[in-house]
Amino acid sequence: MPDDTDNCPRYNPDQADSDGDGHPDACDNCPGTANADQADADGDGRGDVCDNCPGNYNPDQADSDQDGIADWMRPFDTVRTEAQSDPVVGGSYRIDMYQPDGSVVAHVGKYLVIDPPRRLVFTWASPATQHRDSLVSIDFIASDGATEISLTHEQLPEFMAQAHVGGWTSALEKLAARAAATGPVA
Repeated sequence: MPDDTDNCPRYNPDQADSDGDGHPDACDNCPGTANADQADADGDGRGDVCDNCPGNYNPDQADSDQDGIADWMRPFDTVRTEAQSDPVVGGSYRIDMYQPDGSVVAHVGKYLVIDPPRRLVFTWASPATQHRDSLVSIDFIASDGATEISLTHEQLPEFMAQAHVGGWTSALEKLAARAAATGPVA
């Protein structure tokens, strides 16, 4: 096909646009999900709507620790998150949240209950808890072909409770957006 009539100058013999967003598959940065604006905030070649970590350059979409958490645990304006996890009862985790000012906020804890696919309970300590353990309980409830998440964070210093409500809400909104764009989250 001559370039002046080709909808994509790369090899695209059938001129397909599977997601109907006006960008042919061979030139679409997210060919399975409509994204007419082709936004790619981190410049990794993967459209933000289907990027597992849209704030971090990650062209191969790797989740090196296979836990998925660093892909969505970025409340508010957290720039990026790194996580290490030993997801067994008694195992520990560490979540480092990198802030716009360059600071890193470390969150650590231990898994107390792991009952897939129903429940997860773990301790949570950070500078906001004055490095004292608090308790997070997450229940996963099947609901009309989807999963409802009920999260309770207890034993927080009273002055930090509302900030944690906002942080968890922001992170869970990112999890929901990721699930909507890419399918179920591990």
